[in-house]
Amino acid sequence: MKKLKLFLKSKITTDTIALVIFSICASGGLTILYELLIIDMTKGQWLVFRVLYNILKFSGAYFCVKITDWMRLRILKTSQNRFHKAIADTISISIYQIPLYIMSGLIMGINIIQLLIVSSIYLVDNMILGWLYGVILDWTRKKLQNSTVY
Repeated sequence: MKKLKLFLKSKITTDTIALVIFSICASGGLTILYELLIIDMTKGQWLVFRVLYNILKFSGAYFCVKITDWMRLRILKTSQNRFHKAIADTISISIYQIPLYIMSGLIMGINIIQLLIVSSIYLVDNMILGWLYGVILDWTRKKLQNSTVY
């Protein structure tokens, strides 16, 4: 039990958990809908695309947080305003996710025009929901890294 708690307290684990929770919250049915409609893939191709993208995304969660921490330092240097923090979180999640999304699509052989259209929609999703990533990241860090190990 102690090893599990130490594992959950690790920065990489908490950061990955935050990205997984954010992805579940932000990638609801709308993402599935526009990917299947615009890209015009079979459900099997879509599933492989999503699995590939998520493997890339979650395996590098640590880098996403590094970008987020760096962006927060730059933007919040002069102000601790929540709006500025939301902007930093939105920019960082977009900088991290969009290139991985495009790379996954290119690996899957998706038409470049369709991929750019879907990536643009995905970017809009990030701009609308990116602030939520920061909230979830702060929450997981607070709950998991500050918990007591017995």
